[in-house]
Amino acid sequence: MYIQRQWQIFFSWKGVFSDPESDIDYFKWSIGSQPGHSDIMEFTLENSECGSYDKNHRLELKEGHPYYISVQVYVST
Repeated sequence: MYIQRQWQIFFSWKGVFSDPESDIDYFKWSIGSQPGHSDIMEFTLENSECGSYDKNHRLELKEGHPYYISVQVYVST
């Protein structure tokens, strides 16, 4: 995870997810103040293995606070 400014965040999960039986279609990722929560940024669609902040939703990140990234993986059937 890389926080450039208090309203910008970049995150990569490259090589973390795979499914030998199906291709990965897309991802959704979110930011929360606790594990599994999405109270900082709601789940956002991402087609690559890298996410960046939603430009339409200015983040209010505070220095010294922990943030948790959740990633959902959607596979083709």
